[in-house]
Amino acid sequence: MAAQLLVLIDGWSLIYQPNSPAAGHLLTLSTCQPEDVEVTLALPGEPPEWLEGKFNLLIRPCQDGIRQRMGWEQRSLPAMAKEQHADLVHLGSATPALFARIPNLLNPVEAGETLHQAGFYSRLRYALSAGGMARLAGLIWPSDLPSRSSATPVFRVTPASPFNWFVDHDALPEDVWRLDLPDTYILYHGPCHQTALHFLLETFRWAADSVGEDYPLLILGLDDAGRERLPALLAAYGLQGYVSALPVISPFSVPWLYRKCSVLFHPAEIAPWGNPLRNALAFGKPVVAGETALSDALVGPAAYLAALDQPRELGAALLTVIIEEELSSRLSAEARQRAAGWQTETYRRELGEVYRLL
Repeated sequence: MAAQLLVLIDGWSLIYQPNSPAAGHLLTLSTCQPEDVEVTLALPGEPPEWLEGKFNLLIRPCQDGIRQRMGWEQRSLPAMAKEQHADLVHLGSATPALFARIPNLLNPVEAGETLHQAGFYSRLRYALSAGGMARLAGLIWPSDLPSRSSATPVFRVTPASPFNWFVDHDALPEDVWRLDLPDTYILYHGPCHQTALHFLLETFRWAADSVGEDYPLLILGLDDAGRERLPALLAAYGLQGYVSALPVISPFSVPWLYRKCSVLFHPAEIAPWGNPLRNALAFGKPVVAGETALSDALVGPAAYLAALDQPRELGAALLTVIIEEELSSRLSAEARQRAAGWQTETYRRELGEVYRLL
């Protein structure tokens, strides 16, 4: 029998961005590990009550912030991997340590944002990560999406069903019940930095006057800074009463927000893994999104795509899907058919094959 592999997974998002798409995919990854793999989740803070599974927990306290996260990526993760005698480090963010001695494997869960932002530590983090990417051992890519050209070995893996750990029953979790969700709503679960929020509101305002009262836009995953900016942004776009930010809930309750939404709106690029479009398709939900090579390949006829650089077209597409019930029903049916090809057990097996190759 082959020796058991030891894999260290970066669990940063579970502590500091628990409602992000990245955190959702991290839970999928953690619960779909091959049987011959021992997984340790590296966390920068004490684990929340909802975090449980067949994995070990390794806690190395680290505050949130660009400088602190850079230290986590460049020093803490390599040190923990060495301490655990890990065979490899599995990352979701394209920020591998520059001087890591243990192989780093990446499945990208970020899109539409660059690490190279304003500020000294942001620029330094970008530079160090770029050097680490040049030494990356492998890149895991969904088999149903076109892969980019890369000097790094690319391993194409059949996607697992997102939220494979979701328990579909009639009783709402308490934290979802307390949200008092409207009967119909539009869900946004994408990037929440300032530029993304401006574009989201610019696109939504083209539909809001017609459907905003009956179909409010709910934003999931907004951080504290975004919540502080949101009231002023809503006033600037005239969207008060039509848009609101959801509070932080357990990631295990996030699937309920997809299950109950009327449509997913995503006027942004998507990441290869953990993206909201795949989540919505899994629940047979209509999707309106920006058209890119990745989104077009993922959804096919199961979504209404519009030019990503045309806010008015995206808003009009959203309005069309809400008003035309026949179109909405057809997209839902196509979504269910599209999601039927995702196989969790195949994903588990193929992931194990990649691990053993490194």
